[in-house]
Amino acid sequence: MRWLFTLSLGVTFAACVLLPAHAQSVGLKELYAMALEQDPAWRAAQKEWQAENEQTKSARSGLLPDIRVSYQNMPYNNQAWSGPQTSGTQTKRMSQTRHYQSHNGSLMVTQPLFDYGAWSRYQAAVASGVMADERLRDQSMALAVRMINNYLDLGFAQQKIMMAQSQQKALSEHYRLNQRLLAAGEGTRTEVLETEARLRLAETEMIGFQDELEDARRELAAIVGHPLDNLALLKTQVAENFTPIPLHPTRFEAWQKFALGHNATLGQARQQVSKARHELEVQRAEFMPVINLYAARAISESATDTTIGQKYDTTSAGVQVSVPLYSGGRSSAAWRAANARYGQSQYQMEEKTRTALNALHKAFVQCSNIQGRLRAHTLVVTSAQLQLTATRKGVTAGQRVNLDVLNAEQQLYSARQQLLAEKYTYIRAWITLQYQSGKLTMEEITQIDNYFNSSF
Repeated sequence: MRWLFTLSLGVTFAACVLLPAHAQSVGLKELYAMALEQDPAWRAAQKEWQAENEQTKSARSGLLPDIRVSYQNMPYNNQAWSGPQTSGTQTKRMSQTRHYQSHNGSLMVTQPLFDYGAWSRYQAAVASGVMADERLRDQSMALAVRMINNYLDLGFAQQKIMMAQSQQKALSEHYRLNQRLLAAGEGTRTEVLETEARLRLAETEMIGFQDELEDARRELAAIVGHPLDNLALLKTQVAENFTPIPLHPTRFEAWQKFALGHNATLGQARQQVSKARHELEVQRAEFMPVINLYAARAISESATDTTIGQKYDTTSAGVQVSVPLYSGGRSSAAWRAANARYGQSQYQMEEKTRTALNALHKAFVQCSNIQGRLRAHTLVVTSAQLQLTATRKGVTAGQRVNLDVLNAEQQLYSARQQLLAEKYTYIRAWITLQYQSGKLTMEEITQIDNYFNSSF
């Protein structure tokens, strides 16, 4: 599988980056390399793929010659005989005990000439093998999506904490100013309480962000197999010069066409339909004859009680024909069940196609409109900054009160947080677009990795 070879090269390169002992920033490429080595779900998927590929070899054996050798050696045999024996005109009852050796061996070769069931089972196994390839490709991309989403959760939580710390610092300074003004007789107790309430609310929000950070850290650590204790080494800060990646192609129809041919989930569904169709043919074969060519040779000495002391060397060759006549309705019931499963697989493919295309369209729209949304959020931040400056001047002029400043600060804080969230939402949408179209590779992971800076 070419994609698996390319992936291995990427992993090897990324793993080499992790080898030096000195501190260095760690990004998506390095974390993905660790995930490919440590994630238990991915490693289980690889074992499943190996098992599925062995099924094809097993099914192929039904089309190849079957050679069997058997040998039996019995060095000790004891036969006791008694019965009437006539000699001349006299009949006497006689008894006799004989000791003898016996052995027999045989070689038999059978080659199917016409076995539609074996052929159909092989075709079903081939479809199952291709489906296993698609499933492994899908799970490699799903691992990347899962790892990136957890990485984004971690980075978003870190940046929300940084913004909350700045907000807390501003509120603390505001609170101290209110206390000084109150002590000087220029402020009111109400203003102090208003600011203190906002400060305590910010502290509560900070606790929630820290919990989010710890949850995201543990989730990501479970995927990459490392504790990630030193978060400062991770490149999780979105760069200031955030520029969306241009969409190529620019029309959704082109993305849809590509996804229909390359989406790994749809590839699995197509092969599932093919497998179900061949399994239906397996049941159809129950109504057909089976023709085998066979050749055999058998050598025996004293093989039975009636051939003691006799040697046989027998060679035979011919054709075996087996024709089903009546099975009590079992074959018909099995065919109807297989036919129903074939129809089920077709409907399941249709459902997966609709789901995948809807997800693709949603991600495409989010990526297409990102420029306008970023401009809008940036304007909101700029307006909030101007409003805060004007409100502070209004307090000095006696036209605004303390609560107006607090509200303006909160509005600016919320606007900045929404702008940051929009960037992370875009990255998730872009990754989803690549995944649903079936072309999420190390190259795309590298493009996303370039969005992030180290936090130290």
